[in-house]
Amino acid sequence: MFDLTRHRLFKMAASLLLSLALLCVYGITPASAFVSEARQYPVDNINGIISDVPTGGRWLQHLEEDLLPFWEMQTAWGSPVGNYPTYRCNDGSLYNMVDPCPELENPVPGIVKPEREYVRAKSRQIFAYGVAYNLTGESKYLKLAKAGVDYLRTHALAPEGGAYTYFEDGVGPTE
Repeated sequence: MFDLTRHRLFKMAASLLLSLALLCVYGITPASAFVSEARQYPVDNINGIISDVPTGGRWLQHLEEDLLPFWEMQTAWGSPVGNYPTYRCNDGSLYNMVDPCPELENPVPGIVKPEREYVRAKSRQIFAYGVAYNLTGESKYLKLAKAGVDYLRTHALAPEGGAYTYFEDGVGPTE
């Protein structure tokens, strides 16, 4: 039924027993205890649901204090403006393949491909600027969102139809 050797079964059993022993001996809190319990609301308790939604002021505070400082940096705007970079370091600087920042130093092979610029990353940044415009009414965010849309409409639409999902050396895939 299962294609497991005795050795693999033994290792699995030993691992399970060791885990249980550590849990009992050291009183380690199971990981499930750290996951917050999902609150279930009765369908007829709309006031309870609404009372838990953050206020408009809290959304603006989060946008202005936590999000926009990263997205308002000139390095976020791309060159030309609207060609938003897929990879930036936690400090906001642009990713440098020759001297990568620690958080991008060891990309997962086959999954993270720093030589590529992804349409989805650019799209998410466009969306973020659109949300910033909707929350603040500041036209600079609408201009940044429009610059991103214009860039993608010019560069991400394939001449033969469809659209590219990524760019290498500024162009879509050729395969």
